Amino acid sequence: MSPTLYGATSKAHFGIIDTTSWAKNNIKRFDIVTTYFPWDDNDYSLESRENEDFENADGDNPEYKIKRIIALGGETIFYFTDSVHRRNFPEELINHIIILESTDDNQDGQDDGTGAIINIFGDIEKSISFGGGTYSVEKLPFNRKTPYGRSSIEPIAVPKGRYFAMGDNWTTSGSTDCGTFSVPLYYDNIVGVLVAIEGTCTIVGDTGNKKCTNRQYSWPIIY
Repeated sequence: MSPTLYGATSKAHFGIIDTTSWAKNNIKRFDIVTTYFPWDDNDYSLESRENEDFENADGDNPEYKIKRIIALGGETIFYFTDSVHRRNFPEELINHIIILESTDDNQDGQDDGTGAIINIFGDIEKSISFGGGTYSVEKLPFNRKTPYGRSSIEPIAVPKGRYFAMGDNWTTSGSTDCGTFSVPLYYDNIVGVLVAIEGTCTIVGDTGNKKCTNRQYSWPIIY
């Protein structure tokens, strides 16, 4: 989640996570969540992944990740990071996040990317005209780590009840997330929603058994 949150062993943020069903049932765009990955065999067994049963993280070394919700169920997300994959969108929208109305009527995750534009998000607020219309680009309420190096995706329809989550690190060796595997999260993958950051700490221990030590408290950052 760099540059928003530190996650290195030598310096990582710690805070308060709301794991109640209320918090999970009221997730909004750009909320930061802790989650397991439905494609990760460290998080879930092969049987759980094949049956899409994610109530329990029963993999060999489950370890939740911290990601940001970008698209919600019933929406389609699309972004391109080069001119080759831009479809009918202008090059000016390279590295922008485009949220569309879903045309995935059978909820199989496939979308042709022709739905009406709901939102366009970028690093600066502006207006852009293309395809016979003028659209407002909204400034993202967070900073992404650059230089940009993330790969383009095809339009991904997010089925109802699922979420598309990404990290804020958009560099070449940046975040592994829903965009990497083109797979949205399931409701049961999500552990909780970030409420506040309380400070930084040092991480010790191996995967699945890590601990936050040497805690340095600071003025809380509320989310």
